[in-house]
Amino acid sequence: MALLALYWSIMIACYLLASRLRKYAEKFKFVDKLMSLPVYALVLLMGLRMGADEEVTSSLGSIGIQALFVTVLTAAGSMLGAFAVRIRDDSLEPVLHSGSVAYLNHDPLHAGDVGIFCVGGDMLCKQYYRDPLGVSYLFSLGRDRSADVVCGPESGKRFICFGHVILDHRVPLPGMGL
Repeated sequence: MALLALYWSIMIACYLLASRLRKYAEKFKFVDKLMSLPVYALVLLMGLRMGADEEVTSSLGSIGIQALFVTVLTAAGSMLGAFAVRIRDDSLEPVLHSGSVAYLNHDPLHAGDVGIFCVGGDMLCKQYYRDPLGVSYLFSLGRDRSADVVCGPESGKRFICFGHVILDHRVPLPGMGL
């Protein structure tokens, strides 16, 4: 029971710490890649330990088949995690042109990211921003202000994000330079 209480207290403490550091997310983006190193080290150590166990080494044939199966499933799952859509309008000029293909993934959106959204039954490719009051803005990249969408408690509009558009550079938010 003490271990469970310790686990929950560590989890809550880390959540509180992470919520305070969320505003620094862009500065610490490298941590995502850095977190892979302990996983690789753990897999290496587990492999070394398995190699020292005679019972495990005698059944390497079946372990190899299971490992191949898990590897194929993981690769297929990661390929299904990204998809593409064709852009049908010019509201994203000059970044995405009408008729071009946009590649998407399911990464979380941050201020200034471009995504595919469903608003009122319409599928839109817009730049995302959420203000401190919780109002979300979906901007046209071409800065045609009439095509912008405001979603919040006052507007009554809601949206669903279907994917994060993968771009090779950040697009500044209108009037913010972010």
